[in-house]
Amino acid sequence: MRDHVWESMLYPAAEPGAEIELDVAAAPLRTIGEPYEEKVRPRTAYHAKFSGPYTVASALIRGEHLPG
Repeated sequence: MRDHVWESMLYPAAEPGAEIELDVAAAPLRTIGEPYEEKVRPRTAYHAKFSGPYTVASALIRGEHLPG
């Protein structure tokens, strides 16, 4: 079984001083987390589909629970 390398993405939360940290496998990190500026504020619905921060924020706003 192959070992997965995990990295963290750290993003500011809505409340001042609050943050959300996501552990993400290194391989998809570039797809869902980089470049930072574009992933935090996706320009189109298509870009939002590949944005880790947008996906997590959307789930939290809708009241959906994330695993973990």
